[in-house]
Amino acid sequence: MSSPDDRVVPGSHNLPPAPWPTVVLPSTQADSDAESVIQGLLDQLNYSLPRDEHDNVASLFLAEKPENSTSGNGACGFWRDHLMLSWTLRTLKGRDNIARWLKTETLHWKTIQFTIDTSSPFRKPKFTDFRPKQGIPGVQAFLKVKTLVGWGRGVIRAVKVSREVGGAEEWHIWTLFTSLEGIFRHEELTGPKRSKGPEQGEVVGRKTWKELRKAEIEFEGVEGPDVVVIGAGQAGLTAAARLKMLGVSTLIIEKNKAVGDSWRKRYDHLVLHDPVWYDHLPYYPFPESWPVFSSKDKIADWVESYAKALDLVVWTQTQLVSASWDASANRWIVSLRRRNLETDEEKIRVFHPKHIVFATGHHSGKAPLPDIPGIDTFQGDLLCHSSEFHRAPLNSKGKSAVVIGACTSGLDIAQEFAEQGYDVTVVQRSTTYVVSSDGAVKLLYGGLYEEGGPPVEDGDLAMWSLPSEILKAVQVDLTDILAERDKAILDGLEHAGFKLDRGPNGAGLVCKYFQRGCGYYIDVGAAQMIADGKIKVKHGVEPVEVLPWGVKLSDGTVLQADSVVFATGYDNMGTTARELLGDDLPPTFQGIWGWNEEGEMRGVWGPTGHPGLWFHGGNFALCRYYSRLIALQIKARLIGLNPA
Repeated sequence: MSSPDDRVVPGSHNLPPAPWPTVVLPSTQADSDAESVIQGLLDQLNYSLPRDEHDNVASLFLAEKPENSTSGNGACGFWRDHLMLSWTLRTLKGRDNIARWLKTETLHWKTIQFTIDTSSPFRKPKFTDFRPKQGIPGVQAFLKVKTLVGWGRGVIRAVKVSREVGGAEEWHIWTLFTSLEGIFRHEELTGPKRSKGPEQGEVVGRKTWKELRKAEIEFEGVEGPDVVVIGAGQAGLTAAARLKMLGVSTLIIEKNKAVGDSWRKRYDHLVLHDPVWYDHLPYYPFPESWPVFSSKDKIADWVESYAKALDLVVWTQTQLVSASWDASANRWIVSLRRRNLETDEEKIRVFHPKHIVFATGHHSGKAPLPDIPGIDTFQGDLLCHSSEFHRAPLNSKGKSAVVIGACTSGLDIAQEFAEQGYDVTVVQRSTTYVVSSDGAVKLLYGGLYEEGGPPVEDGDLAMWSLPSEILKAVQVDLTDILAERDKAILDGLEHAGFKLDRGPNGAGLVCKYFQRGCGYYIDVGAAQMIADGKIKVKHGVEPVEVLPWGVKLSDGTVLQADSVVFATGYDNMGTTARELLGDDLPPTFQGIWGWNEEGEMRGVWGPTGHPGLWFHGGNFALCRYYSRLIALQIKARLIGLNPA
């Protein structure tokens, strides 16, 4: 039977699931009553915040225990803020922390104003159940938010609770989420503010669009970019796209020959496990005919077309040679080595950007083979890391393969070998969380990201509005439901010797991704093949030596192999940054990924402790949402609005 797996990124915090509040069932659930509940809470927020009545604001949130009571299960209110009130990403838990934050932080909320967003049925106030398994009734609404700095959106969830003494029933805020979407007088260059394109009328010495584009790409006649983005995957492209729409000069550098090659170079049968509705890129959604799941080559072509359609400035075959911070000028000194695609000549170009964004993959950096004896002695057909695997060698009759690693890449590759007729053994060193693809699509994405669902921006706002502890509580319920739904295949895996887990605190796929970044598999076929014995499993051992025709394991077992693939993971971009920046990486930098003490992600999407240094990464959905936040922070610093 599977159990929780509380392994997380070293240095990060494994926050527990939030307790569910004890609530009173509303006497009516009419839409008008839902709007009345939210409007009453917003009226009090709008009155108290500008008057510095911090304790009154905090009192609107759910208390850990009812007033005049000595009991309580620890459920309390949260305020999660993404740049609407300060230039950091924060989650404040409990009345005391919320009041303290409002009193001590330098906030830009003096003119804050909350209004209800009734522009669509999905956004308007409604009664809903917050808990997947047992139902926690309450009211949810989307908000419009304005401050002196800019505008944004939010989500509020309110529950009705009863005082232990006196029995009075009151509505309180369980979660409040606020997220900045734009800075006044610096709106995105989209819609009415879009470029007019080529000039019309008589223009002496007119340059063609192609000539102007070349000058833009080569930075002809200008000092250089304000921002250098390292990496042209979905993270680098979305960050650059957001910056471009804010009028920020940005250069993306990519070591490969073409945008999209980071996908093209993966194993041939790789297919994205997230559905199309979850993976749209900002400004450039997939067409309605796009398949639910994308092959890696199709997605590679799409991200390449994204860079072209949005006129992003990308230098391919370009690497960062060095980067050092010039404190006196408050900018970087960046040396780039660029290979000419036509002549194959290399040139060094030096720029002085004010900001660098690392977007080299949160867990897709270097892919080292493990340091074990005998790697150089192997005489079979293939020995490689999964990042270098393309497909199983042909003429496989009677041949065998060993795959070290039993998560996404490892099991995809094992399935490829088995389908080609190999005798395949997967070496599973610890445990893996497994969920069916169909179950994940319906339960983890459904309602927010599905055919006919809400606009993707609304789905994002609802998804990221949950504080991490409440997100984890929701995921514990969903993981239980999925385990029952997938019981037959999970039982088959365990019977075959494949060991399962349920993620941190039993919170499954989503929290394992956020807290560890690996250790899971969305089943697209390998699970049934393991259960059927078509893929063998060796659990709880490590490879200790590579032999000329096989692998020796830590229990003394020798597995014969014509092919060996190490699906043993990647370094993350924090490691890459340390190698490139050295002493310029601040001593306070603790690494990338996993939750901090508030449940925000460490190292990415916000200040790093070093001026002008940022990290951006994650899946398509994370890159879509958080790219806006990185771009707004950089824009604010460039215009002097955020001097930190």
